Amino acid sequence: MVSIYKYTYIAGELVMDNTDLSGKDDVEPTTDVDIVPNNSTEKETISEEMSKILGEDQDAKKQIKVKFHAELRNRWQKWMRDGLPESNKKVILEMCPRKRDLFSEAFKINIEIILVPALTEVATKRDPHFVKTQNCVGSVIVALAAAMSMLLKGPEKGIDYEKFTKYLCDVGQLLTEVYHQKSLSRKVFITTLMNKAVKPTMEAAKSDQWLYGKKFGEQVKEAKSLEKACANIKAPEKTTNSRQPLRASGIREM
Repeated sequence: MVSIYKYTYIAGELVMDNTDLSGKDDVEPTTDVDIVPNNSTEKETISEEMSKILGEDQDAKKQIKVKFHAELRNRWQKWMRDGLPESNKKVILEMCPRKRDLFSEAFKINIEIILVPALTEVATKRDPHFVKTQNCVGSVIVALAAAMSMLLKGPEKGIDYEKFTKYLCDVGQLLTEVYHQKSLSRKVFITTLMNKAVKPTMEAAKSDQWLYGKKFGEQVKEAKSLEKACANIKAPEKTTNSRQPLRASGIREM
């Protein structure tokens, strides 16, 4: 006995009709409505309270999704890699005073410390670089505080968005400079520990996703090959003969 399920619509509802076709010729089952498997990938949602009960979803991505403006992205990436132009930096540092109400100037080293012999020459030379970076961060703090103060005061006439945007742009530019300076600090620390033969290559290397650039390995190989080639064509050093000529001091002419 073969049972065929026939589906029909009655009063807007799908009704199944079980028809007995035993004893009849082979008949292909037919339906008035095609049944399509439910492959829906629609995400099921739950309430926030239930989500807390179930616990945090470890697979859920926490990163924010931001679409950066191309003009801003291109400028900031270049400054992070090559440093902020000195003219830009000078103007911003002058516009963001660090010695007023919100003191953010890099602290000076106490005179007692400077006179200590243990403060080596290397430490004395490095400190101005740290001061330079710290003053950039100090100006960032001033500019950011100024922008936040505009929001907190809530003026009746509204916020001066041009001035507000200027503060944020100054913050971004100075932070790209700080980023660049920290890359330089890392390079100086690492390069001093390396072989002298590769130091010139390391100092000239440009950072990308790698501190010394993704082609650094190839550049080192080229430098070594060049050094080897120069050594092969170098003129051999002249050797001096230490043997003295024989003297006939004890021989008389006959």
